[in-house]
Amino acid sequence: MKFGIKGLILTAVLFSSMPLFGKPKKHGTTLLARKRTMKKYLKQARNGTINWTAISKLPKSFKPVVNMGDIYDVTLLMYAASPVGLNTKQQYADSAAAAHRLVQLGANKGLRSQADWTASQYATSAARPKLAMYLLQHKPITRA
Repeated sequence: MKFGIKGLILTAVLFSSMPLFGKPKKHGTTLLARKRTMKKYLKQARNGTINWTAISKLPKSFKPVVNMGDIYDVTLLMYAASPVGLNTKQQYADSAAAAHRLVQLGANKGLRSQADWTASQYATSAARPKLAMYLLQHKPITRA
């Protein structure tokens, strides 16, 4: 049998992407899939149709994309702090729980939108003093 180096490399790549033992990888576990999901969440938040309960249960795998912003650099944490699409007390409570979860995942509270506002400023303008204080008490992550 004559495989050569190309055949060996191709075989190694095929086997390395297939789990031999245990459960196969779930669809959507790649970074690209998480970015797409985050873009979907940002669009839903901007439209006021997001399910904040689902955001409050985001897995740790979303940590690398938690600071993504939309076309206006508004992050999911900023949307959670703002009143967009919040009509009931339960929706306000769900968005506050989502904000807490996003902070746990490492959401940067020091990021600014194109309007030059931080998440705590969105919470303050929405008359949500408890959430604003929570966001101010936790120091923002600064980049060196």
